[in-house]
Amino acid sequence: MREILGGFVCGLLGLAGLGSVAFADVTPPALDVMPCPHCRGAAVDIDACDRALEEDDNDKAVELCSRALRSEHLSDYDRAIGHIARGVAYDNRGQHDRAIRDYDEAIRLNPREPLHLSNRGRTNRLKGDYGAAIRDYNRAIELSPQDADIYLGRGLAYHYSKEYERAIADDDRAIALSPGSAAAFNNRGMVHSARGDYDLAIADYDHAIRLDPDYASAYYNRGNALEDKNEYSQAIEDFDRAIELKADYADAYSNRGVAYINLGNYDRAIEDLNSAIKLDPENPYNFNNRGVAYEKKAEYEAAIQDFDRAIALDPDYARAYQNRGTAHEKAGQSPAGTKGLLSGREAEIGRLGIA
Repeated sequence: MREILGGFVCGLLGLAGLGSVAFADVTPPALDVMPCPHCRGAAVDIDACDRALEEDDNDKAVELCSRALRSEHLSDYDRAIGHIARGVAYDNRGQHDRAIRDYDEAIRLNPREPLHLSNRGRTNRLKGDYGAAIRDYNRAIELSPQDADIYLGRGLAYHYSKEYERAIADDDRAIALSPGSAAAFNNRGMVHSARGDYDLAIADYDHAIRLDPDYASAYYNRGNALEDKNEYSQAIEDFDRAIELKADYADAYSNRGVAYINLGNYDRAIEDLNSAIKLDPENPYNFNNRGVAYEKKAEYEAAIQDFDRAIALDPDYARAYQNRGTAHEKAGQSPAGTKGLLSGREAEIGRLGIA
């Protein structure tokens, strides 16, 4: 779930998270579009495509870039830029395979441009092909060994593949090259969290927040680390700040709801989980967790309905089956075929985490 604060060339900056983790890529600088002397119109389309990306109009960006790329007179430079820009738009639409094809063509046209390799590396990471992502980042680092952002991207790929020592080494290198990078401290904090080193993680999030006091993801991640330490009231303060900075932060509502459950404030938990479900209706964790809150309030029918919904969204969600069994049992029901019924068992929260 949590995927990445992701940055691409062409001036694009987007958010993504890994489970309930919010990582960050720093946006590489936009490449200037050099007008093609034989086809000013096509070059203008590419420039307009870049502006459409900055305005988050991905459909328009695809249309404008595609029109430009149909020209037979584009220079290789402009053509590579067009493919990169269209690839970014495809990525933003979740069409990662199409994005990869555009990045492949851009790299063929300009194989020594590290940003093209870095963009493809990011998309391979989003697809879960961490080996391919790392290979792209390796090539990009060979071409640009002083670029902190590329180390940051490779560090994410190592993190996802659970190669934590290498991830920390890359984050350390990014910090050495760019000590003012809040994203680098945030990402290193996430590696520490994944290893269970919550105090080290919190120290890195603290540093990220000092560098960027409006960094919503750093507050959110610090809240997760505090929650992992059972410091629920402090975690709620960080989730509050994350939501203040980013009102549609579904994961922050979800994990704040979990903190309220752990504090026994089930009504506030249900309010937060309602918000999380409205923002992210396909996330089974939110239904499971709201079901837990209802179960704690002895509202078993409502709990069972939520566990049913969680299972419908993820038929392999073992915890939801177990929680549904608990709710059936407490309601005095034992329907045939109920999976995961454990006598006397308490329902379990499924807090968003690295997955």
